[in-house]
Amino acid sequence: MASSFTSGGFQLYFPKRSELPLTTLACPDDRLENLLGRRPAIITPFRWTAPVVMVINAITYLCSALSLTLIQNQEKKPHIPDKQRPFFRNIHEGMNFVVRNPHLRAIAGEAGNYNLFYQVVWTVIFLYMTRELRLGPDSVGIVLSVLSGGAWVGSVTARSLERRFALGPTIVGSMIVGCGSYLLIPLSGMIPVGSLAILLISFFLIGFGVVISNIHVVSLRQAITPPHLMGRANAAYRFAVAGTTPLGALLGGLLGTYFGLQTTLLIGALGTLSALLWLLFKIDGGCHWAVLQRSFQPKTSAVDSGGRHPVLF
Repeated sequence: MASSFTSGGFQLYFPKRSELPLTTLACPDDRLENLLGRRPAIITPFRWTAPVVMVINAITYLCSALSLTLIQNQEKKPHIPDKQRPFFRNIHEGMNFVVRNPHLRAIAGEAGNYNLFYQVVWTVIFLYMTRELRLGPDSVGIVLSVLSGGAWVGSVTARSLERRFALGPTIVGSMIVGCGSYLLIPLSGMIPVGSLAILLISFFLIGFGVVISNIHVVSLRQAITPPHLMGRANAAYRFAVAGTTPLGALLGGLLGTYFGLQTTLLIGALGTLSALLWLLFKIDGGCHWAVLQRSFQPKTSAVDSGGRHPVLF
């Protein structure tokens, strides 16, 4: 609980100007790290005891924290006005902006819907792979590596796909690929001979599609939000989206207990696919995707103040 509180809170303190290029600059390396790191993490507990693995994991975090002290960058302290704005007024302004903007409302609804049923799937997926499909630790590690591999491919191709198909079709199409591929997971239990192959295809497409959508959705969200509201809107968005995650875990546990693992995975897969409804029927309410893209093109095609990095699309 302490770890979740700390990591969630510190995300809001990331410099707002750095958040725009983050999706295009950080995602490929982040997915590569997952690709290289997840398989050993699955195999290691079967060679060492769990407490030893947890200690090693804690040491790696300490090494990461110490490496941050090597950054030789002098940051300026932000200006703090003498009179602070009321706390609940800031919350209200952030929530109000997200709810009233049709595009942010649709994006937040889609993400919250997806996270709810995504967590349903991930609550039981490891039990399904080890108990129902009888996969060993090596096979589970390979499946997770393929997931990260698909995410890495998606992160390096997201920009070129947006240029070819435009912003709206890229987001919706990638969500169809990513969410629709969840249906292959319960299907793998019906074909025992090729269950591992079906899982590999499913997890690769999930990583590929969802990451492409995330990159462009985050970029779109940052383009829509005025700079002075960035922190408040970002906090409101994260509250709405992350709030469904514990509910999804609880729902996944209950469904798995009373209806079985395969049925739970099928419900979770259909639920993630239903997140598309937010984009298909809500996002066009105020402005078409193509119009929105042209409206924000002067901002999103610009470079940052140093002239070094393209910001968005």
